[in-house]
Amino acid sequence: MDTTRTHQGNTMIRQLLRTSAALAAAAIGLSAPMIAHATDSNIGETSEVQFSSTDAADLRNKASALASPVAVFEYMRNNYDYSLYHGARSGSVNTFLGGRGNDVDLAATLIAMLRSQGIPARYVVGTVRVPATQVANWLQVEDSSLAKSLLIDQGVQNVVSSTSGSTATIDFEHVWVEALIPYGQYRGAGAQSPSCTGTTPPATCHWVPMDPSFKQYKQVSSGLDPYTTLSFDYTSYYNALKNNDSARRDKNPLEIYQEQVLNWLGTNAPGKTLDDIPDFQGIVAETDGLLPASLPYAVVGSTRSYNSVADHDAVVPTTEPKNWGKLVKFTMALSSAPTNSPTSPCSGASLSIQNGIVTLCAGGSVLLTDLATQRLTMTLEIINGQTQLVARKGGTQVGGSITLGSSSSINGWTPSKGDPLAIYVSLDGVPAATTSGVDQVISANYNGVAGGYYLVATGGETSNWSQVHRAAQQLLAANQQYSVVLTPGNPGMNGQACDPSTGLNCVPYVGSVAAGNELVNNSAAMDSLTGGLLYVAATQYYAKLKDDFGAIDQINKVKTPIAGFLGVVSSTYQPEYINGTAFAILPSGLLIDMKGITITGTWRINAPSTVSNSQFNLAGHITSSLEHETWQELTGYDAISTVRGIQMALANGATLLDLKKNQSTDTMASGYSAFGFTSGAAPSGFTYNPFTMPFGSTQPASWTNATSGAAFDLLLTQDSTATSALRQSRVNYVYAPSSGLYGWVNCVYTQANQLQGYINQGYANSNFTSTYSLCDGTAYSTSYTISQIYAGLQSNYTNTVIPTYIGQNYFNFFDRAQGFVPASYMYRTTPIASNAQFTSMVQKIRDNLYFQDLTKNWVEYVIPSQQSVGSNFKFAVDIRNVFDAPTGNQTSATFEILNDTGIAAGGGFVNPWLTVRK
Repeated sequence: MDTTRTHQGNTMIRQLLRTSAALAAAAIGLSAPMIAHATDSNIGETSEVQFSSTDAADLRNKASALASPVAVFEYMRNNYDYSLYHGARSGSVNTFLGGRGNDVDLAATLIAMLRSQGIPARYVVGTVRVPATQVANWLQVEDSSLAKSLLIDQGVQNVVSSTSGSTATIDFEHVWVEALIPYGQYRGAGAQSPSCTGTTPPATCHWVPMDPSFKQYKQVSSGLDPYTTLSFDYTSYYNALKNNDSARRDKNPLEIYQEQVLNWLGTNAPGKTLDDIPDFQGIVAETDGLLPASLPYAVVGSTRSYNSVADHDAVVPTTEPKNWGKLVKFTMALSSAPTNSPTSPCSGASLSIQNGIVTLCAGGSVLLTDLATQRLTMTLEIINGQTQLVARKGGTQVGGSITLGSSSSINGWTPSKGDPLAIYVSLDGVPAATTSGVDQVISANYNGVAGGYYLVATGGETSNWSQVHRAAQQLLAANQQYSVVLTPGNPGMNGQACDPSTGLNCVPYVGSVAAGNELVNNSAAMDSLTGGLLYVAATQYYAKLKDDFGAIDQINKVKTPIAGFLGVVSSTYQPEYINGTAFAILPSGLLIDMKGITITGTWRINAPSTVSNSQFNLAGHITSSLEHETWQELTGYDAISTVRGIQMALANGATLLDLKKNQSTDTMASGYSAFGFTSGAAPSGFTYNPFTMPFGSTQPASWTNATSGAAFDLLLTQDSTATSALRQSRVNYVYAPSSGLYGWVNCVYTQANQLQGYINQGYANSNFTSTYSLCDGTAYSTSYTISQIYAGLQSNYTNTVIPTYIGQNYFNFFDRAQGFVPASYMYRTTPIASNAQFTSMVQKIRDNLYFQDLTKNWVEYVIPSQQSVGSNFKFAVDIRNVFDAPTGNQTSATFEILNDTGIAAGGGFVNPWLTVRK
């Protein structure tokens, strides 16, 4: 999991801009200059305005029950919270059921409700001018400068502020709704007669403006601010399992912090609860019983109207600055060997061949609003007799596909199930504040295998529990539709016996075992069952995360705007059936990996530029903990996330390290020691044995040991971007008396000294009486002189022994003539202990610390000295924090986990052999 916060420039210290434009007169809409764009109907459905589907039944029924336009408007205005983000990200159904949205999504919802009752409605966009204090209240912050900066940071366009003080205003682009109604009949409160539909509506019908998103909140001064006195105890949290701390073990950090705050309230404000802390306490309702005669703000300049988001986006950038529609893009890259490329090797093409690795690619894009109510999945299917890697949105294939099998063989490689598969996903994030700026794109890449099941998970401000309920209902229906059966004679999977009583380790079949229809080969069942479980996990994770972010914001009086959530939830291709559970399909290797959790800051609500690093850090730990909690709740199995992995490692005796390198501190040396390395000399038992060869200029270092095969790893203690790639390497030295670096060099060195001795004695032109063999077996007959053999030995050493038997790069690494200084290295005996951190991990930490430009950024690693190890699992976990050097503010937190198979992620793994939690 990767949590990142970004900033659209230094918005907190920008000077307030003045504008000389006069305030526009408030109007009901008819008097404002209007440019209309009507491609889609103002009465029908669009991709984001939905009201006739089964999912939209509640929306449709509610609009019908409310009966009048004014009742529908007041219901939306008084019951739906405003969330700050740009464009269409949720759509009408998800926004209606979720209870919140931005101006575009709340407008789409109001339009859907009105159109469902036959009332024409459309979007209107323009620049509005609002008193700065009202904008602050609307965003639920207490500082007007912060309010302006939040608008810019979240991508709202055309943000300009006037003079400071009580008359200060903020201009910004905003969206509202117009409905065509017989306005004279009690301003929308009466019966809708005559009808205003059709190409020529009656003259009594007018386009009436209504804004469901702009509102004010009840603002109080609670006087309660635990943020200023409390801090989260990470040491106790990490040691919760080790200490069997009932107050902290098996709890999310938010729950722990809430209990801490409740104890503080008990001492400092008896009788108060968590609900008493926030300074904003709900929407100020307006129930006039009539549609407003004007908008609640001034409109500056002309306005534009659109029947759909697509209509709006069709005139970008000629008329409008940025698209409302947001895209999710994906690429599937199937390769003959792992590429570990951070970007698609195909670069938009369908085929790539690089360094002998063949990659086939296919991809596509979908609207983010579609994924608010549908799932995007990728897996193998058999289509027309061919095995294909396909993506589906809501069950319908989208984008291209990759065909496996002999028909796709390229360069001797036949794409097959189990081959390396990389998935690249991106999500439109926050648009730039200006048309010349660069719009944010949130991206992530994942390594998997063909045959696994992958669900692209998106969310953010729009995530809510209605998505979870819909996903769970779909999964329960799928369990009833597909009859999954087992057989007691099943030999089992993963080396474990089949347990028919629970289905653990048994191969599941659809319909009957006799039919031989394994679940894994039934694409429809897999999509409904495996895909359904992953969908429940993704929606539940995001709904909880959004709620938890909101809860901690309320307690700490902090604003944490979300740019977007992006990740992948996946499973391997060996599903298991757990009988009697609500979620009956438990694929092996379940993984939640949300690499694209992106926020635009963590700000104290009462100041223009106070960043909350403590809030950012706690939010990251909440995010990581949810990854294992989600699987525990859904499957009944224990699961491992980064933070739980840290707890498990400490419980098994590891120490927690805080490794950092900035302009004043370097703690990496203590890390080497904790990881089992020694400084400057080889481990005990090795004797340093350097060579200076009698010919050429090589000076290889080597070591001897009483035991052949004794070995150790070497790692340069400190490096930088200027260090050569050779010196940055980690190398394993193995002692062998007659092979390896020492064996070969010692043999050549011995022969060279022998021959040189004969030459020094005057036998250079003499011949041996029998064939002379070099170390690699190259034979010189009696016709060769000793000087010729000596020259041949030198050539053989340089051109054969070193490159062929030792390895050129390996030899160069140990060559003192090429910069090898033994005292500059760290050493550790191999093989390492089963729970030791890999040398590759130590190298990664070293490079991340020392490769930074410390005037700009510095990095910190929080990592246990040992891996998290159990009877059936082995994980390396760490937290990588990045800080802005000039300010000291934390800019990102990556919660990493690497399992023993080499699959790196940032999420929560399920191990199907761990004890079921009760």
